[in-house]
Amino acid sequence: MNKAFRYAGFLIIALIMLSMGCSKSTSSDYDEDRINTIMYNIRTAFNDHEIDNLMNYIHIDYLHKGKIRWQIREDWLDRMAKYQLIDFQNIDIEVNDENAIVTFTMKLQNQSETVYSNEPNRNGDLSYFIYDNNDWHVFGNQLPE
Repeated sequence: MNKAFRYAGFLIIALIMLSMGCSKSTSSDYDEDRINTIMYNIRTAFNDHEIDNLMNYIHIDYLHKGKIRWQIREDWLDRMAKYQLIDFQNIDIEVNDENAIVTFTMKLQNQSETVYSNEPNRNGDLSYFIYDNNDWHVFGNQLPE
């Protein structure tokens, strides 16, 4: 009986340690890697002019400066019409629990011009993330204006 209690105690401690190890809040490196991957995938979707692929990373409850998800889709379609290429440079990610802010320089390019903007100061529509449904999503700043 004593041996069974020790085994059960060990099993309970092991399960607690495993569940603590799976907690999202302890995996900042994973979070930053995942957000970097999302930024890369958004860049690829833009450069391939695949708006639906880009929108896969935009949260259903997106709100940024008063714009909701379908409006941000229109903004990105307008950018795709004007520019052929996008790049994100000097990416810095600040994770705070289930929220993250991504600071970067966005480079938009077509045959006649190259435009740089510091984000989130200029537009910010790709800078605010939320962790929801076991993944990171672009969420907007959630402000009405």
